[in-house]
Amino acid sequence: MRKRKILDSIGYISPQLILEADEYRTTKKKGWIRWLASAACFCLVIATFIFVINVKRNESLPPTISTSQENYVEVASIMDNNMNHTELSGEVATISVGDSTGIYEQIRLINNEILSQSVSKKAYAGNWYYVSGHEDLQYLIKKEGDKFSLWKFRCLDSKEYNYSEVLRSVYQIHSASDIVKIYVDPATMDNSISGKKVQKEIGQIIISDSHSIEEFYQILSSLICYGQNNWDRIDYGEADVSSDNNSMDSKSTRMGRDLTLITSGGNKIDGLKYTAVSNVFYEYSGIAYKSLTAEMSEKMNELLKIKLSEEETINNDNLGRESKETMSSTPKEQPDTSNDSYEYVLSIQKKLTAAMGKGELPFVTSSNLYEKPCRLHIIVNSNKEEDLKKIKSFDVRGDVIEIEYQNAMNYAE
Repeated sequence: MRKRKILDSIGYISPQLILEADEYRTTKKKGWIRWLASAACFCLVIATFIFVINVKRNESLPPTISTSQENYVEVASIMDNNMNHTELSGEVATISVGDSTGIYEQIRLINNEILSQSVSKKAYAGNWYYVSGHEDLQYLIKKEGDKFSLWKFRCLDSKEYNYSEVLRSVYQIHSASDIVKIYVDPATMDNSISGKKVQKEIGQIIISDSHSIEEFYQILSSLICYGQNNWDRIDYGEADVSSDNNSMDSKSTRMGRDLTLITSGGNKIDGLKYTAVSNVFYEYSGIAYKSLTAEMSEKMNELLKIKLSEEETINNDNLGRESKETMSSTPKEQPDTSNDSYEYVLSIQKKLTAAMGKGELPFVTSSNLYEKPCRLHIIVNSNKEEDLKKIKSFDVRGDVIEIEYQNAMNYAE
């Protein structure tokens, strides 16, 4: 149809029809808008209802914490709010660690409220929890009702095991790259005037280069641990403090080192010690490790900046030529207790001094060894029965330790 005919035809349409058509179109458009608005309101009501239901359901469920997102709590910050050092209670618990059983000891004087704010997800069956932000098992929090306690790993409950198992399962150290740095401090079991002087001369060193850490890790991961109560395997030199408060030669300090490992996860492992006297690693409670070979000990002394005298070097070389493996796997003979022997009392003095250096006997202020008659004179500032029992337990015979009580005020004066 031509354009002119179309225009002519439109001219004959009734005006009334045009008005009715326009009114129908407007009404239809307004009805669609009202339907869309109603649908949106309905969806909003449904969404609000679902949200409220989910909130109520989540409130009734226990919280699930992801250690990758939660707040990281440095364990030292928990203890620093309450004390200047780690004080262990002597109370122990056994917990499954990997394929083995771990022995944990409770730490005293920890604020209950601080601990309650540091709890993460469950670590084991029962009431054992991780510390917030941690995946390692060095420290665990135990919850009993509304009471919380902090526990520290001591060792595996085994007479002999590979230390690499502890590195992996407890400390989450799988390679040298998991260790950031190593702080090396002089041994502290000799705190006499001369002992402290040697400590100051040695000072602290920090191992942070990757090559040295790799060498350290290779030695550490190859160690065999013999568990606790093995003081007879550890010889760290004379730590005797004489009555004039001067050590004989501070050999234990010069040849001993306290180690603190810092991991990539921010953890601090501060239990290990090393002595070049017998080339062994050890920890408090008499946790002893297999003696290093001559080659390993030479490398470790180099890493830890331990300088041996010519005589000590010869002695260590001789130890290497003798069967050190036999020496380390066979406990030394116990001191002769058939008579009042100097060796027996000296062995007690060593154990006592080591325990004092670890803060296990804070109530002991001094100890002196006397030869005629051979005895160990110990001065304490506590007369609690449990404290006195701890001291007496060092003497299996029960007749060479004499205890003198002196209150803290008088001792300070």
